[in-house]
Amino acid sequence: MDLYGGTKEARTLLEGLLSAKKLFLPYAKDNYISFFHGENIDSWSEFISNYGPNAENHLAVIYLDQFDTETSEALVKIYPPLHQLLKVHHHKPDFLVINLLSQQMLALGLGRKNRFFAYDVSSNTEVWCWNFGIENGDKEYIQNFTSLDSKEVVYELISDLHSFGLSAYEDYLENGSTESSSQGVSIFEKMFPFLEVFDLDTGDY
Repeated sequence: MDLYGGTKEARTLLEGLLSAKKLFLPYAKDNYISFFHGENIDSWSEFISNYGPNAENHLAVIYLDQFDTETSEALVKIYPPLHQLLKVHHHKPDFLVINLLSQQMLALGLGRKNRFFAYDVSSNTEVWCWNFGIENGDKEYIQNFTSLDSKEVVYELISDLHSFGLSAYEDYLENGSTESSSQGVSIFEKMFPFLEVFDLDTGDY
């Protein structure tokens, strides 16, 4: 997979997503200091000292607007394995999480009854990563994916999306709507402040 820093086409797309604030780099220096509570230039230097210079910008999170077909088309064009998830699957992912060092790409979303799902894009296989596969899941895959993720961004994204899906479904069963199921501010709302959290609700009950 050669997405970031690869072809001119890929760079142009990602620069556009950055400008549109649909791509977030949690381990960019400025983001690290401003996004994570209590961090500053000294703690950033310590992070780089502990994890190495390759940790900077190693993780990218893309918000997939379900109505933005132009971006979906462009992503499939530069990385064809995305075709199945973005064009064929009934429920499309809401986020792409890319580890640019390990060359792994996770697609995260909600399916029927707002059940959380995660797929490895290159193989189009489901990844069991809730609780990071501690029991019988894909522990090695997730550990490799998150080896430099000292702030547990991937874990928190998975946890918050799973929690929202569960809460929305339970709210629907009890009240016939999902209007009261957003509790607190999730990490994806912090990354993408323009995001309307209920756009993630599949409505497929």
